[in-house]
Amino acid sequence: MPQRKRVEMIALLGLLVQIVFLGISYALFTKSASPAVAAQTWFLLPGVAVWLMVLLHGRQRRLAQAEREEMEESRASALFHKGLELYRKNSAPEAVQVLHDVMEKYPDTYYGAQAHFRFAKWSNELDRYGDAEKAFSKVVDLYADVEDLWQPMSLGEFAAWARGAVALSAGDE
Repeated sequence: MPQRKRVEMIALLGLLVQIVFLGISYALFTKSASPAVAAQTWFLLPGVAVWLMVLLHGRQRRLAQAEREEMEESRASALFHKGLELYRKNSAPEAVQVLHDVMEKYPDTYYGAQAHFRFAKWSNELDRYGDAEKAFSKVVDLYADVEDLWQPMSLGEFAAWARGAVALSAGDE
């Protein structure tokens, strides 16, 4: 079970148990008409409301976290596309710096991974082979388990190939 839904699942289980015991208590009260059982039934009733509040609170926290992650992804996307636009305008050094910012601020996002790849590629074009090799190594690490991002060669395979090409071109100098 995902960690995010754990609170919700526990709250649902608690609510279910609370309702079962409330039902048993009510059934006993209707059979016996005992004031003690009636009091117990009334004591069990607020527990249902408490478990509903725990469930609602857990769900709202999960949704808030998802929204924060979406905002982070949106910021990473905007910064990444700014770097692409700078590169298209023949401003590669500034584009490389923007991609470096994306890699530092948003390393665990899709755009962080894409920034590593573009950073490596553009650093290689700017003859910054050390930076390119480090970035290609990171790309290989990020996509080591991904098989089919690009066809006919996966991104991981392409990154390994590119890393070798950077090593060869750095050795030519």
